[in-house]
Amino acid sequence: MSSKTNREQDLLLFLSKNQGYVTSKELVEELKISQKTVYRLIKKINDEYMDTPLIISERGRGYKLDYENFINYKKAITNTNKNIFLLVRDVNALWKNYCCLLLSL
Repeated sequence: MSSKTNREQDLLLFLSKNQGYVTSKELVEELKISQKTVYRLIKKINDEYMDTPLIISERGRGYKLDYENFINYKKAITNTNKNIFLLVRDVNALWKNYCCLLLSL
């Protein structure tokens, strides 16, 4: 896992632990990154989530996590990971069957 991915996860984790708004200054101090990096991470996370922003921003208040979207996002990731696991399992089974077929010739 890259440090960029870790930063995104750290940001989401920190926001998920805070019910209210968190200022960019608090995020800078907590995550030990620059203010510009905070803005970029939030933009990247929101751009990757297609429906509505995962992180809500309000001028003068800061940022907070949209919990409903976050839960849906986590469910989608879990389902995607499950589907990838099933696909890899099926490919492995097909490969095993193919190898057995070749050995029996």
